[in-house]
Amino acid sequence: MVTRKASSTTIQQKHRRIVKEIEKKYGKVIDLERSPFVLVEIIREFRHRFDDDGGGGGGGVSPSSIAGSGPPDPPEPPEPPEPPEVEGVLTRMLLTMQKDIKELSRKLDKIAATKTR
Repeated sequence: MVTRKASSTTIQQKHRRIVKEIEKKYGKVIDLERSPFVLVEIIREFRHRFDDDGGGGGGGVSPSSIAGSGPPDPPEPPEPPEPPEVEGVLTRMLLTMQKDIKELSRKLDKIAATKTR
């Protein structure tokens, strides 16, 4: 029983060291909304460190059962940015055209006024 407690303490210390490494590389706070694939990257980079713990109780799938499945799939590419709203773009274009037409109209009025004098 003493060896089990010592083994558990050693494992906890190992886990703390791994967490400190992750904090050092990725920071203490990970914004999964902003960069969701950071979690996948962390798991891929550090999962092998947890495999050497000497056994179960941690849940999940044992390394031997996933060994035959091959390497993990690459992460999904990020979603393309949303196109601008068509209505907003059209409204801005119409306003710009309206302004240009008013300016041309003023210039034409000015030219016409100078020719009629």
